Amino acid sequence: MREAHENASKGKKHYKEVKLLEESLEENLIALSCLIRSGKFNTGEYTVKERVEGGKLRTIHTLPYFPDRVVQHAILQKVGGRFYKSFIRDTFQSIKGRGTSDARKRVYSYIRNNQPKYYLQMDIKKFYPSIDNQLMKDKICKLIKCEETLSLLFNIVDSCKGLPIGNYTSQVLGNYYLTELDWYVKQDLGVGGYFRYCDDLIIFGDTAKELHDIRVKIDSKVGQDLLSIKDDWKVAPISSGCDFVGYQFFGRGYKLRRSIYLSAKEALRVTQNKSLPAYFGWVKVLGNSKIKRKYYDAIKQKSK
Repeated sequence: MREAHENASKGKKHYKEVKLLEESLEENLIALSCLIRSGKFNTGEYTVKERVEGGKLRTIHTLPYFPDRVVQHAILQKVGGRFYKSFIRDTFQSIKGRGTSDARKRVYSYIRNNQPKYYLQMDIKKFYPSIDNQLMKDKICKLIKCEETLSLLFNIVDSCKGLPIGNYTSQVLGNYYLTELDWYVKQDLGVGGYFRYCDDLIIFGDTAKELHDIRVKIDSKVGQDLLSIKDDWKVAPISSGCDFVGYQFFGRGYKLRRSIYLSAKEALRVTQNKSLPAYFGWVKVLGNSKIKRKYYDAIKQKSK
């Protein structure tokens, strides 16, 4: 429980509820441990807010720091490894070492080595809110057998329709919900060039017909999990630029997504912009570009 608190409180030590908890930390953690062992723990009430992220309006559910966020960290410390081991190598997000940078490297390497001519891009319609709670619990039962642990996880799953964006466990459980789809595409369909970042899917192929056939099969498979593919899916030549994890990939290279590029330029323009270091993470992987050199100069200037 101490470890869960330390992990959950990273970057949040200034929060009022974190400071309040730490006034009697040992007593609070012992009491929480006893509550869990007795089977009487119940997920708290959510604070619900709407927020625009990446141009999309999202409904964010937030639980109290204590006990809920601490409990969710504690659960994944114990059983998170079982979920991670079930993932294919080319699924990304909320996995240590497998963020956008890893996805970029893996996709670029595949394109460079295999030179596919076309790509299929699709994503799940309203993914997290559309996850079926009973199916989620059925899938969890395939990995976890301990009744007490299942009861605790089910309490969290059943606390909201679908998986709430904002829960620490939602990222891992959401990733796991699509794991059967990943293995189906890789093993049953025999697709080598398949990559997934949360609910965003990219598949590479040599012909448009091949990818259209794969799309129909994936659409049917996703339907078995009571999900659906957005209508804006597309099959296109890779020469037109495949947009994935913030980059546009081509047959011989990649560049920043235009919206990110423009935001990075704006961050450079505004003096003392606090978001400057965040955009540096995007531009530092580019070649000998003008914007990359400007960022190096700006970061050096900022550190003086």
